[in-house]
Amino acid sequence: MWLSEKIRGLVGRSYPLGAIIPAPVGISRKKGYWDGFPYTELAQTYNVFVPMTYYTFHGPGTQAYAYMLDNVRILRAQKGCSSTPIHLIGGLTETSSLSGVRGFLRAAQETHPLGVSLYDWAGTSAADWRLLKAAPR
Repeated sequence: MWLSEKIRGLVGRSYPLGAIIPAPVGISRKKGYWDGFPYTELAQTYNVFVPMTYYTFHGPGTQAYAYMLDNVRILRAQKGCSSTPIHLIGGLTETSSLSGVRGFLRAAQETHPLGVSLYDWAGTSAADWRLLKAAPR
């Protein structure tokens, strides 16, 4: 947290900062990986959470959908995080399927993040772009 606090101190409170964090599902499942993850402190320091919720490691379609919902649910359940904006980073485009993108976007429609994105731009197909463009804002 010392680095986050130093950055916030340098840029001031009015400068928007995003906390890029591991996927909450991964943090909760892998005991000992990062016990006591500082969600509350990060919510007090940053303006938005940007979890690396790469659904492509967890399956397409309905699996991607459930995985994304679980990530948001875990994050929202943390003290002080119920209303902190979230920008969801979705799957890796090079291994994503259209059903995975659909599941990801369906979860986003239900959880109302500030924004969504896939990783990375270079691998995003024309079909992916059509789905992203049609996603509700």
